[in-house]
Amino acid sequence: MAPKSAKKAHAARSNAPATPSANAGANTASSTAARGYSVATAWEARAGVSDAQEAALQDLAAIVSASTEQANSATTTATRSEPPSDALASTSASNAAAASTSSQQLLDTQSPLTQTSAFYKWHSEVEAARSQETEGKYRQYADTLQHHLDTCDGILGTIANTMSALEALQYQHQAVRGKTSGLHDQTESLAAERQQLVAFADALRAKLNYFDELEKVGTLLQAATLSSAKAPTGGDFLPLLQRLDDSVAYIAAHPQFAEAAAYGAKFRHLQSRALGSIRSHFASEVKRAAAASEKACVDALGQATFDAGQIDEAQATSHLYVRFRAAVPELHSLMAEIESRSGSPEYQKLLSDLHAIFCEQRLILMQRIVERRFADFARSSTLMDLARAGCGYLSQLNKQEHALFEHFFPHSAASPWAMAPLLEPLCQVLYDSMRPGYVATNDMDVLCELAHILKHEVLEEQLSHRVSASAGMRPLIMRVLADVQERLTFRAQAFMREEVAAFVPSEADLDYPAKLERAAAEEASKANGGSNGDAADTVAPDGSDGAARMATDTGSRAGFATWYPPLERTLVCLSKIYHCLDTNVFGSLAHEGVGLCARSIDAASRTVAKNGTPLDGLLFAVKHLLILREQIQPFNVNFRVIDKELDFSHMRDQLRRITSGELSLFELSSMNAVMQLVTRSAPRVLESSVDSKKELEVQLKNACEAFIMSVTKLTVEPLLSFITKVTAVRVAAAAAAGGQEKRGIREQAFAAPERLAEMANKVNEALEVQLPTAVQKMKLYLGNPGTRAILFKPIKSNVAEAHAQIAALLDAEYSAEDRASITLKSPAELGDLLEALS
Repeated sequence: MAPKSAKKAHAARSNAPATPSANAGANTASSTAARGYSVATAWEARAGVSDAQEAALQDLAAIVSASTEQANSATTTATRSEPPSDALASTSASNAAAASTSSQQLLDTQSPLTQTSAFYKWHSEVEAARSQETEGKYRQYADTLQHHLDTCDGILGTIANTMSALEALQYQHQAVRGKTSGLHDQTESLAAERQQLVAFADALRAKLNYFDELEKVGTLLQAATLSSAKAPTGGDFLPLLQRLDDSVAYIAAHPQFAEAAAYGAKFRHLQSRALGSIRSHFASEVKRAAAASEKACVDALGQATFDAGQIDEAQATSHLYVRFRAAVPELHSLMAEIESRSGSPEYQKLLSDLHAIFCEQRLILMQRIVERRFADFARSSTLMDLARAGCGYLSQLNKQEHALFEHFFPHSAASPWAMAPLLEPLCQVLYDSMRPGYVATNDMDVLCELAHILKHEVLEEQLSHRVSASAGMRPLIMRVLADVQERLTFRAQAFMREEVAAFVPSEADLDYPAKLERAAAEEASKANGGSNGDAADTVAPDGSDGAARMATDTGSRAGFATWYPPLERTLVCLSKIYHCLDTNVFGSLAHEGVGLCARSIDAASRTVAKNGTPLDGLLFAVKHLLILREQIQPFNVNFRVIDKELDFSHMRDQLRRITSGELSLFELSSMNAVMQLVTRSAPRVLESSVDSKKELEVQLKNACEAFIMSVTKLTVEPLLSFITKVTAVRVAAAAAAGGQEKRGIREQAFAAPERLAEMANKVNEALEVQLPTAVQKMKLYLGNPGTRAILFKPIKSNVAEAHAQIAALLDAEYSAEDRASITLKSPAELGDLLEALS
């Protein structure tokens, strides 16, 4: 099988394209075969080729022969397709064909190989033929590429010549274009220069026109009859005035022009003359309208002179407003023209003068009527009626005057100060009429009602609809309201000092708890009378619970009757002035009133405790402080105020040094006494913040804690004293014995079983008698069950804790017989008792 495989490999190598490296390998193989001929001969003698191997070699030769024929046919086709002029390509093709033919002939004429050397020789020849055949193809391709390169070089040369011709043509075109553009630019420059010269001439002519207006306008103004009443409203006057205004504005905007200052002064002089004629004309026309209105009123009344007291509202509207407006119809257009030019200072000054002239004439016409009307109001009505009627009349008058003013000055009517010269004197009549009344009033109800009228009815209702029409009246109403509030503040402070701080209670005022019991009895009788006779069943045998709760309710009439008078007066005063004063002012008054009321309640509680029992005094304080805290909650103000005071305490040292002679008054240096006193002893400002509401909370908390401790001591005072003694004995024994007790608590004299039994009886008696009495008092004073529960809860806790400590001590120190003799209530019994009381 080995020789057959070698033949197959040799046949495969014969079909591969021949390359130089393959030729070199073939030569090497030939030389090797020659040198090893003897070895090969020996090998061939021993290794024969079988029939199958010979058949395979023949098949391989046939395949090679077929491949060679295909190559020859392709070469022939390529040679026929070449153009006749391409001699080099034809030669290459013929060489390739010749090489292929020789290779085919070599294969065809080869006799059957019977020896190894013959095979190697034949293989070398075939390899050489194949190599020559392959190189022929590449030479043919190289010759074709060279032909193409020559053709491309010829084309590139033609393109280069063409580009040179184009560049020359483009250069000539650019030269022609540059000359054309230069000619065009010169033409445009000359045209633009001509246009600039024309525009400059027009602008110069336009500027000179403003200067030329001086002579023209001066001539027209000189020729016009400015002294005539119709001159400012003539058809030529307003255009002439417009030309004059334009010239003045232009000269003022270009002060750099030659002789601009001189021309500006002349133009302004002409403008002043024109505006002066308008002012004179307006004054004469308004005076004529006022005279016509007054004459119409005199004719309507049928009298020789004008009587302001006899004219009614319809006549006033008809003659004082409609006739006044109709008397000068031409002024409306003139004033509209003047207002349209009010941007300049000259016209603004003219407009202000015209406003003043108009308001002056209207004031002369209306002041007597307004004074007579307010005099009638003051004689026939109270202060509140005067405020309502006067403000209503003045509001209507303001609207009518504003409408008339708006007719003549439509753009200036929105200004709040335009009608001030007219409206302020008219409104001052209201102020002068009302001020003597509220300054002399001491009744806070009247002052509060007056403040409410001014604040809500007048400012918020009457004057809130037309803001511009009421702008002149609003400052005066605010001034009157401020005076009323100031008077109300003064009266509230005086009321607090007189009725709260300086209140001297009578015996009836401090008759507690009798006053509460009487109120409870009255409420119970009313409740029983209003029922079917069964209401008495709802009252406890001792008269507590329902009736007492009704009597002490802050919302009932009987509840108000049981209040301490300073408390009631303080709350009534604060409730009256709350909506009438500013928040800061009311906050200061509320701070002062709450502080004075709390101090008055504290003093009264001590008197009640002195006249009755300590529990009555404490419950009196808790009741009234709770009511005071509850009633001031709706006041949404700050009860904190900052007090400032001067501190001169540090001046004593300086005065002492001056009086002792350490500092001289006549020394001319920094140690002069006066200099030291001024520089180092200046008074200091001390600020302190006080919140009456927080102080009230503290005072109420102290009163509640005092009541809780009083009831606790009243109930379990023996237990508390015993616990204190036990603690003291244990501490002393521990200190004396180094932490070891010498004897038990039971052996102490105060802790004998019989003493404990006596103490337990006292505590049980207090729980059954004194504690219910204290709870009943608490129900009598405090009608709110929630408040009573809050106060009674710590009392129950204290009583239960004292019993628990004693029970623990009995369990630890005493025997069962001793505990049986001490009748202390068990936790269950104590809980039931306390729960029943609550």
